Amino acid sequence: MKDKLVIFDFADTIAYLGPSKENLIQKFVLDESGFLLGDTSITNAYHYLNNSLFYSSVNITNAADKEDFYKEFNRCLLGLLGVSHLVDFTLLYHFFKANKQHWHLKKETLEVLNALKARGHTISLVSNFDTSLDTLLEHLQVKKLFDSIFISQCHGCEKPQPKFLSLPLEAHKASPSETYFIGDNYNLDFLPAHKLGMNAILLDEGQRYKNIPLLSRINTLSDALTLLP
Repeated sequence: MKDKLVIFDFADTIAYLGPSKENLIQKFVLDESGFLLGDTSITNAYHYLNNSLFYSSVNITNAADKEDFYKEFNRCLLGLLGVSHLVDFTLLYHFFKANKQHWHLKKETLEVLNALKARGHTISLVSNFDTSLDTLLEHLQVKKLFDSIFISQCHGCEKPQPKFLSLPLEAHKASPSETYFIGDNYNLDFLPAHKLGMNAILLDEGQRYKNIPLLSRINTLSDALTLLP
């Protein structure tokens, strides 16, 4: 069996931010208005916005633009949650700044990466992120497990652009048909990888995309070990 190229997304695929956005939004709205939002409604609102409003680490390069993006994101989020009349979206931005989130590896990440390496596969990372990701990967003690790392801000292009997704193929001289791409975002990960002819696999933890065949969809990162050769 020929070894494969396996490409991973970073945010919400192999790592997550804590405290969770659900907990922070719930606390903010409760403190400001006395209204308790459910976790599911917050998760669903975030899912919708993350598939429609994309943060660009290529085009957003200064603090003012970053603040503008997240204030607009928060305005849309509170609107989807139906609480815009109760709380001020500008205050939510400052609430998140005061309650800093930190990146953590998912509990199964190291197991999955080490197992794929043991099978002889080449492992790559492709992420829409700023240049701080390189240091972050070292801090998380996972950088050494990747044979290549591609960060959008370093290359001046980003997902879903085919140019960016093709970089690991070119670096490792791999064909799309011999490549697997694993990510959690349908529009940024699954769809563009599928269009390039890769074996696209959607990490669908919320089990929203049941129209995607099980051979192209996993519910947990660990499921990748049964799906990949």
